[in-house]
Amino acid sequence: PVLPFSAIEEYQSIGTGRVIVPKLFYKVILSAFRNKPCMIGFVMPNDNTIDNLQSFAVSIDSIESLTQIDFFSILPDTLENKLESSFDLNDWF
Repeated sequence: PVLPFSAIEEYQSIGTGRVIVPKLFYKVILSAFRNKPCMIGFVMPNDNTIDNLQSFAVSIDSIESLTQIDFFSILPDTLENKLESSFDLNDWF
């Protein structure tokens, strides 16, 4: 889930324990076992949607900015920076 703590009071909560319900979820994917390594990310609302998966595709950099998590820090910086900065839907769909 995406839960920016700077805006935690804006989130809906449920139950007597006041469990916070995230507005967004993310997924990050690295395909390292292809001719050309590639990455893609998705940020999706926590809601019913009829939109196709491609409409939620984003760069890994944008998800890292949103979550403040460095997902692929183990990669060499030059490769990490190149792969995280963009994505190509044609690599995935």
